[in-house]
Amino acid sequence: NPPDNTNLIFDCVVGIIDPLRSDVIDAVRTAQNAGVVVRMVTGDNVATASAIARQCGILTPDGLAIEGPNFRKMTPQELDAILP
Repeated sequence: NPPDNTNLIFDCVVGIIDPLRSDVIDAVRTAQNAGVVVRMVTGDNVATASAIARQCGILTPDGLAIEGPNFRKMTPQELDAILP
């Protein structure tokens, strides 16, 4: 029991966001209009990565976000079912 574990007051929660660069959405749209299937690979948490991908226009409502360990465990047949 440390001496400072009583009478504590929670003051606030702070969140930050790293905004997209101004050219990202247009660059993604240009690539998609040219027929490129845009994918994003990141080390972010899957929820964070999904939010960013939605903002960029990469992740659509019927799209799929997969964490690396799960992706690497997939069989070739499972990959064929989800990849274009």
